[in-house]
Formats: sequence, structure tokens, C-alpha cells
Amino acid sequence: MGDKSQRLYQIISGSCYARIKLEEQYVKVFPLETREVFGELSFILDYAGTASAQHFDVVAESEVEVYIIEGFFINILFQMYTGFASRFFKHIAKILHQRITTLSKQSKNRK
Repeated sequence: MGDKSQRLYQIISGSCYARIKLEEQYVKVFPLETREVFGELSFILDYAGTASAQHFDVVAESEVEVYIIEGFFINILFQMYTGFASRFFKHIAKILHQRITTLSKQSKNRK
């Protein structure tokens, strides 16, 4: 917790879940399964390591294997390939939309 780098993680095997710290307690917010990506908030907000700074965590539920994509290399691709940045951020927007939709449904089911 507290890593300050830009990185994306893609789950190769295993499962995790995202949690958030609310009023000194952690609450599980959504599952992350094989082929899903996390760490995208470090590219969206103004500083790296944002998710940890906002009390978000990703926790393994089983043994997990991930690909790690360093932000340094993604930023090189932005410079090398016209249009890559717009496609990258569009994809991140889709991921965030799916997560917001999931959280919204969970919230409605709790009421």
C-alpha cells in the first residue's frame, strides 16, 4: 500500500477484490477476475499512486499472477504513436463506467 508509481496491472490468473477505507473500516467494493485491469487511476488523476492515497486497495483472494505495465513505457507509446493516448484513455473510461455501474447496482441492492 502507498506505492507512488504509474502502473497498470492485468490479472493473468487468480482473483482479487478492490476495497475502500470508509470511517476506519475497509469495505469490499467489487471483484477483479482474470483478464481484468487495475491501477488505471494512477493515469487519470494528477499524481501517481492515487488509489492508495484515497484509501483504495486491491487484495488477493487466492494466489494471483499479474502482468505489470509500467507507466514509463505507456508514456513512450503515447509519444511514438499518434492516437494511442486517446484510445488508451477511452478504454480506461470504459473500465471506470463498468465499475460505476457495478457499484450503483450494489448500492441499490443494499437498500
